[in-house]
Amino acid sequence: MGKKFIRILLGILVLVLIVFSVLYILDHSKMKSGEEVVFSTWGKKYAPKEKLVPEDKNNPKLNNDFNIVLSLKDKVSNNSAC
Repeated sequence: MGKKFIRILLGILVLVLIVFSVLYILDHSKMKSGEEVVFSTWGKKYAPKEKLVPEDKNNPKLNNDFNIVLSLKDKVSNNSAC
């Protein structure tokens, strides 16, 4: 029984190692191409590329108008949240 148990345990460990290796390879290839990863970022700094939505002036949901603050000395507008 001892040898059979060791073989089963080694088989399970090898199977787990193969699964994690495949996940690692898949995630790294997706990170290189900028896609979202399946399992994890594996401790690497990564952010998927975001798709830009084309601006359409007639559709208010796609209107991307915003103000850029160039310095902290700029005046706060009256319609701010504060």
